[in-house]
Amino acid sequence: MHIAGEKTTTIHENKEQEFEGALVGHQLPLQPALVGQKRRFHAQQRQGLPKWLPNASRYALFRSAVVASSGNNPVLRWQPPITSAQSLKLTLLNRQHLQGAPDRLVKVTLRAKKTHCGRPALHDVRVAVNEDTGPKVHFARCLSFMRDAEARHYVALRWYLQTTEGSVADRNTGLVRLKLAPEHLTRSYSVMPIECILNGACILPCGSFLYVVQSPREEAAYRNANTD
Repeated sequence: MHIAGEKTTTIHENKEQEFEGALVGHQLPLQPALVGQKRRFHAQQRQGLPKWLPNASRYALFRSAVVASSGNNPVLRWQPPITSAQSLKLTLLNRQHLQGAPDRLVKVTLRAKKTHCGRPALHDVRVAVNEDTGPKVHFARCLSFMRDAEARHYVALRWYLQTTEGSVADRNTGLVRLKLAPEHLTRSYSVMPIECILNGACILPCGSFLYVVQSPREEAAYRNANTD
């Protein structure tokens, strides 16, 4: 599973028709850049994450980064020193447009901030992850963005967990139904290359659950990727 440290996947343009373009056609985000105040990130010293994050969340994320970057064959292969920030500019694909469309590349700013201009700004994303059964799509909340000494960029994530056993969507609404992974658990967090990001995600609360609003192409791609 992705929360256990599986590697990300990159899916190329020549397979786009297979998944109707919402999952596949993935490429490296273009021209990423940290935005705003920057900090030195030290996972072992528990430095570099915003103080407004709850202690349980910060410490679990630090532990996740330490575990992922340790050992003879680490999942997280970044090169210190690591710089962190709460915003990241990058260019992503708008998968609602066909290949070759002039406005298919879109400049976006992802934020991992308590508020921005008076509004909550913890952005959610759709993430492609390689698992034993092939590439899957998952959803996660951005908590920080990082850059290593080789100018490679990363995103710190807290995962959403699917709550519909045996089905990719809730039978009553037809929507993907989620909940945030437990705040205090190390496996609820990952630091991953930004290449894993497919695009942003619209996740709305309703009652005791969260529901994902997707376009028809995104929904079809999610079902194709996540149905065994």
